[in-house]
Amino acid sequence: MSTVRRVLLPDLDGELFAATEVLDEVLALFAAWAEDDPEIGLPVELDRRAADAVTDIRMTIARTPAVTVYGPDGDYEHEPLRLVDLPEMAVATFGAAVAALAVVVHGPGAGHLAELVGDIADERGSPPAAMVELAARFHGMLDLDCTDDQRLIAARIEPDAGDRVVLTDTEEAAYRRLRDRWVAMWHDYDALARWTY
Repeated sequence: MSTVRRVLLPDLDGELFAATEVLDEVLALFAAWAEDDPEIGLPVELDRRAADAVTDIRMTIARTPAVTVYGPDGDYEHEPLRLVDLPEMAVATFGAAVAALAVVVHGPGAGHLAELVGDIADERGSPPAAMVELAARFHGMLDLDCTDDQRLIAARIEPDAGDRVVLTDTEEAAYRRLRDRWVAMWHDYDALARWTY
């Protein structure tokens, strides 16, 4: 039985979900290509299991409702949050796929695999390296250590909490610490990004 990881994610207007859209497409094409031509030398980390893991993660996040969270005064609206249960194996498979894809994009001798990634990324108007970086940041958001702050906020936005939650002062302090972790991971410590939360 697969171990489940409970992840608390800010909505960020769908940025996190969009970050894996190209990756999902690349991995699906890799898997189909390898099934048609087993001789292409696809790294095992990029096989069908990786494609399925990323798709499962994206779909699970998409069908998990976001909860609107307010500060203690009930007026200041924070970024909506999702409490998502993901299989640990899917998160680990995703991380291994991102690492392998980074080798394809940045490593020597990747050849046709790198060309395919480049073609897809060009169609989306994003350099391959930027695609890999976003995917790595997204995996980092899924892989953050669970802290007391996360457990506290997660308990407040359980499925029976409704779609509007007003935080207490203690919960607000926990939220702000979580926000700083998210800003560090997703926004590379951009101080201005704190105000989007």
